[in-house]
Amino acid sequence: MNETKAFRIHWNGVLRYLGDFISPSVVSAYCFSNMEREKAMHTQPRESFGDYLELLQFNMEIGMKGFAGSLTSMMDYHLGLGNESIEAALNTFHGKDGEDIADYTARRGCQGHRHPESKMPKKKEEGGMIRSVYSAP
Repeated sequence: MNETKAFRIHWNGVLRYLGDFISPSVVSAYCFSNMEREKAMHTQPRESFGDYLELLQFNMEIGMKGFAGSLTSMMDYHLGLGNESIEAALNTFHGKDGEDIADYTARRGCQGHRHPESKMPKKKEEGGMIRSVYSAP
């Protein structure tokens, strides 16, 4: 559920950013077309075509920078979650102190997806030592 909400919030932000970027672009395109009408009387089509290609390249670079920033923040977030889940798995499998799989999934809100007869490691106390063991099928 949290990932779905994060996904919606992220794409809402990306679309809002694009909307904020496109609105001024429409106005500038109108001004640009007026200027091009005047310029067409004095310049060669090849020069105008080159100018359009440069403008397209510039706009693509701006768009890529904005999109790359969004992807970087998403990647940082998910890499952090991945590291937390791996650390919880290692704590569970090796019986170390710290957050285990059950604590991690409960904190992340994933507990309801677990089957009651799951083969997830369970904690078992033996001689004052807590170990992770697999339940028998």
